[in-house]
This record gives sequence, structure tokens and C-alpha cells, in this order.
Amino acid sequence: MRDFDPRRDYIVDWFKAVPGFFAQAELMAWQYRDESPYILASASESDVAGKAIRLQMVPRTSWDDKFGSHDPRLAFNAHLQTQLRQEFDSSSFCSDKSYVLVMLLKEQGKLLPASHMLGGVFEHYVLRGIEIVEALTAATRAEDLADALAWIAGLFPNDSEKNMRYYRERAALLLGDTSPQLSVPVPSRALNNEVAYAIIHALKLRFDIRLIGLVSAAHLNGKEGVISTSKLPDGLRWKARLYDGTCVDVKAVNFVHICGNYKRKTP
Repeated sequence: MRDFDPRRDYIVDWFKAVPGFFAQAELMAWQYRDESPYILASASESDVAGKAIRLQMVPRTSWDDKFGSHDPRLAFNAHLQTQLRQEFDSSSFCSDKSYVLVMLLKEQGKLLPASHMLGGVFEHYVLRGIEIVEALTAATRAEDLADALAWIAGLFPNDSEKNMRYYRERAALLLGDTSPQLSVPVPSRALNNEVAYAIIHALKLRFDIRLIGLVSAAHLNGKEGVISTSKLPDGLRWKARLYDGTCVDVKAVNFVHICGNYKRKTP
């Protein structure tokens, strides 16, 4: 892949230090891969926590116009367009395997003379993790829960037995499930939500939810928000922050995961 600036290693390292950034960029590229997009990431160099990173999907219909003026803010616009054409038109490029990410850093609102175009390869464990999460939260099939626990075991092989025991204990607490130790527990909405959260948390992404089935606080049903912390001390409830700023404690059976538009966690 061609580079715009010799500071590329610094730029990549800067973005790598932001938890969940590359997973979010990759999932955006995957979602829109049929549009031959590049993913444009822009950030302020002083924003060391990456709170204000902006990610934008730029489809080929925008970046491949004949004037090369899709974004006048980019000083290297013509160069970028040339490099993008070479990348996407290469016989080795496959939209189901690769994506393109352009990273920009700003200082005091101005573009630094530092930018980098990176050719990324879709990571199977990221895409597979999201596929499993969406299956887990759409139904309560034993095979989906088995896939999820296998994914977690693959990511944390040294803790596989400990994690299996943990989810057996969670199943017993949530539903009184007493299946044999180290076997896949019986799936349920609550347990599936907890396992799905574990996968999203491992990817450093945000777990968006919609509240359902509340009785004493029925007026909150349908409200949407984000799981903001892990389980509360009682082991049954989770703390969620709704999009309107309200904080609530809710059981895992009383929310559903909102799929798509995955975003990284922000500090």
C-alpha cells in the first residue's frame, strides 16, 4: 500500500491506541463493502483518548468523481484519488477480504502534514464475533450459544474451562439450570444477552440495547440506550444509560441488543 507521509507508523500507532477503533472501522467497511468505500478517520492529535474520532464511509461514487473534489478539506485529494483507484482496481483486491482506511490527524483544527492510507484485511474473529452476537440475540438456539462460547474460548484459550464454569453458574443463577459442569448451558434470553455482551466487550465495542418486558417501569419499554457497566453487586441487574441520559438498573431478560451500526466504547 502506498503511503502519503513517512510518519505513517506514528499515525497507525496513535489510532491503534484507541480501544475498539479498528473493530469499528472494519465493521463499517464490511457493512458497505458493495459500495467500494474507503473509511475516513479523522481525529485531533491532542485527543489522546480518541473521544472525538470521526469515522465516515466514502463510497466510490463520491471519491471517484472526475474532478477528485469529494472532500476539499483534503490537501492530498488528487493523490488520494489516484492511490484509491490503484488499490480498488488491483486484481488482488477483493471487497470480501480487504478494505481501505484513511487516517488523518489534526492539530488545533488544522490538518497536520501527516496522513496514511492503510490496506486492511477483514479479521475473521471480528466478523464471526458479530455474526454470533446477532444470532444469539435473535433466538435462543443451543448451537448459537455453543458457537459463542467456542468463540470466547478461542480468544481466551487459557481461561476456557474457567469461562465455561462461569457461564454454567450464570445459567444456574438466572434460570436454575443444573446441566453438567463444563457442558454448554441451556440458552435463554438473559444468558444469551450476557454472552453477547461478553463478545462485544472483548471487541471494545458499545453494547446498545432496547428495553422490553418491564412491568413496574413499563413507561421505559421501547427506550434505547447503552450498557454502561458490568453487572451490579446483586449479580442479576446491569446498569444502562439511556440515550436521553437516564440511568437505569435492568435485568438481562429485560433488554434486547440493537444490531448494526457498531461503535467503539468511549471513555
